[in-house]
Amino acid sequence: MPAGICGKRVGSEDVFGSPPSAKRSRCSPFGSPTGFPDLGPESDSRISALLRMFPSLDRQVVESALDSNDQKIDDAVQALHTLCRGNDCRTHETLSVNAAVTSNEGGMSTQLFKENAEEFQNGCPEELRSVSSWVDLLVREIMSAAGWDDVRDRTIKFLEAFERSVLAHTTTSKEQEIASLKEQLQCFLKDNHILKRGVAIQHERDMEREEKLKEIPHLKQIISQCQEQLRKLEMDNYALKFHLQRSQQSSSFPTHFNPDIF
Repeated sequence: MPAGICGKRVGSEDVFGSPPSAKRSRCSPFGSPTGFPDLGPESDSRISALLRMFPSLDRQVVESALDSNDQKIDDAVQALHTLCRGNDCRTHETLSVNAAVTSNEGGMSTQLFKENAEEFQNGCPEELRSVSSWVDLLVREIMSAAGWDDVRDRTIKFLEAFERSVLAHTTTSKEQEIASLKEQLQCFLKDNHILKRGVAIQHERDMEREEKLKEIPHLKQIISQCQEQLRKLEMDNYALKFHLQRSQQSSSFPTHFNPDIF
């Protein structure tokens, strides 16, 4: 940033506007090809002009540069430009060192955050892993940050850890749900097998019953025929018995016959 401010040479109109003594600038002992206006005989005017051209520098530095160049504003401007470029290089080096230190601290804080997040996920019971616990962890990490870059890195790591926790919890819940569904499916399959076996047995019994029902008319017919034959045989037996008695009464043979014959 100092290089952006010091690297541009500001014109007199940008610094002072349009002074009424523009004609006298040609006769000024401080005139130069750069077109600086008449700053007046007083040193404070020169210092104020230089401070407006180089706002990032201290007043003592500007006064020292002006004194070392015999109150010549052009030489002082060149010296201050050189000083700004040197300060800009040193600033870049300082920023690089700070960035390296911040990166190192960020790496250490990231590792520490990972350990804290893993300890929080693995060590805390299920009922403590609530929204407020995650918020407390985020606030604690942000308060421990060294700067905005560290805050950003810690926030990213926090969101990654939170996402992993949610995914792990979701995966565990899904695995438990799938295991429960598999167990229920096994029970249903077992019950279905038992029901199928029972239905098959009942079907076999129904088929046997239908076969027996089909045999009933035939059996009834056989019984009817047997009963008819029985009545016929009874009638024949009665007729034979009657004829036998008649023949015995009218016969001239002795009543008692040889047992071998009858």
